[in-house]
Amino acid sequence: MTKKEAIVKSISEMDINMLSLVLENDTSFMNLYIEDFLGKLQEIFIECRENNITEFSKVIPGESIEDRETNGLEGYMFITSDKKALTLVFEENNNDVVEIYECTQFRSYQNCEETEPIHICVWDDEKIDYIPTFEHIALTNRIEVFYTQYEEFKNTITPIEDVDSWYNQIKEVYDSINLFDHMEFKFFYDFSNLVVDNMFVHFIIENGEISKQALQDYEEIDSENEYEILEWLLKYQDVRSIFSEDLIKSNEWEKRSLVKHKKEASIILDCSNYRSSFKFEEIYNMHYDNQKVNGL
Repeated sequence: MTKKEAIVKSISEMDINMLSLVLENDTSFMNLYIEDFLGKLQEIFIECRENNITEFSKVIPGESIEDRETNGLEGYMFITSDKKALTLVFEENNNDVVEIYECTQFRSYQNCEETEPIHICVWDDEKIDYIPTFEHIALTNRIEVFYTQYEEFKNTITPIEDVDSWYNQIKEVYDSINLFDHMEFKFFYDFSNLVVDNMFVHFIIENGEISKQALQDYEEIDSENEYEILEWLLKYQDVRSIFSEDLIKSNEWEKRSLVKHKKEASIILDCSNYRSSFKFEEIYNMHYDNQKVNGL
């Protein structure tokens, strides 16, 4: 079995351990260090297994027809049972695989069904030849402080006001970053996710006062009168959702008002001063759903 055949077999079986052995003497592929390259494939394999797919059901040979240096290189479409395809071509020298490329324009040597592409995402700051600028070094150092602070919230009960104060700091830094200059960098992608994942905390705080007013207004209307309810729904339709249905409340919610963080279960938020945000959303969603059922 040639090295390419061994690589193809390992990938087709989603066997990252065997692939690691086959590539143990290699240092890089796709401008990634070998461990990072293997990590990218492992991410794909894990996602497939989460969908009960443990191997590629078809391996279709072909060649690249891209208008670049990969043109003419031979490779394979690795196709899953749900019709997704990872397409790779191989550069060889004396029967040794010296480079592997992802291919987006591929001519197969046999007929195959239409598939959805599986992409290997390589960020600029993951590449071997990436040289960080002074700006990037300063920015990543600043962001790293936020990650350290985030870790301190774990495995403890934290007043939601404290997390919101931290969120306001990271949001300020996020807003100062030029999006288009950093879209190809993983550190920015991860930081963006950190901001988005904690946005609900700010909404809980932000909704505190207006939700109290909304609940007071609710007490003054006839909850059986559909038109009064509709008027109330319209009045408060711009209140941002805290997605409370995705939050896990403590068993003693009525006493302690504790919830688990949406993305990090080890972070417990004390929402004692913002119970109104949850109560408002619960009532609002109930009536909103009823209005949809009734066609109003």
